[in-house]
Amino acid sequence: MAPGRLPRRRSGRPRRSGRTWRAATWCQVPRHGVRTGSRSSPDGVRRPAVVECPQVQQQTEVFFCTRVQQGQYSTGDLCKGREHSVTARTSSPGDPERPSSDRRVRQRERRRADLYDVAIQLFVERTYEGTTMEDIADRADVARATVFNHFPRKASFLREWATRRREKAIKAAYAGGPESSLREILVRFFTELGSLSDASRPESVAVILGSAGLADTWQRSPLAVEFAGIFAEAQRRGEIDSTVNADRVGVILASSYYVILTAWAGEEPAPFDLTEEMTGTVDLILNGVLPRPTANQEPVPNP
Repeated sequence: MAPGRLPRRRSGRPRRSGRTWRAATWCQVPRHGVRTGSRSSPDGVRRPAVVECPQVQQQTEVFFCTRVQQGQYSTGDLCKGREHSVTARTSSPGDPERPSSDRRVRQRERRRADLYDVAIQLFVERTYEGTTMEDIADRADVARATVFNHFPRKASFLREWATRRREKAIKAAYAGGPESSLREILVRFFTELGSLSDASRPESVAVILGSAGLADTWQRSPLAVEFAGIFAEAQRRGEIDSTVNADRVGVILASSYYVILTAWAGEEPAPFDLTEEMTGTVDLILNGVLPRPTANQEPVPNP
């Protein structure tokens, strides 16, 4: 072999790390199509990859992962967005799960949670614009690279905050069971968001005002996707007109929420009750603005 040249690895064999065979991983933008492919183990058996996602902090066995939908994971799904890294592994036959694996996952989760708490605290103290990734690393007493390993961009903290709020609101929205009407689901959703925002107003104001100028807040909104799914399900139940574009209504409701939330955060004290304002918006969207026809009145035609 010529001096200065590295030895070539035989093609077709996955890289080995300890007793774990690494699976291929890569990330696509803009919709975070993280894909992992399993490879054959030394015995020639094709095995699924075990995917460990630092953002969702869960593991799932898959052959190909393409996306995740609102925190609900299934075979063939992994991550949506583009704000995290993913590692994957395939185990050789007979490899027992190492006890240290779970411990490392828990340690990583704790570190990520600590960094998140530190960042939100700094946003409250110094505003989002006045806080840098170096500030977060200094306050958390970690290396700057450690922060980027968990949160690749400062905006990732805002996304994490919104995801946590949205997951709690979704859980509350469906707490009434499968018989709940569309309006009941939406009112419970916004009641929970309003309660969370009121209970932590300084934190909410810091994050909301920090998010207001970011394009990601208005583009590819996970909240709009969530609402679109709720309206689509209502269409299947026959609650709303089947010709209504559920995606468009989801965007309208999500946009209304962002505008109202920004107005709520922009004044001290809060200029209105957030829950009441959003409940009124829900009723406006569901009932419309045109007068309802009486018994002797022809309905107003759609243009």
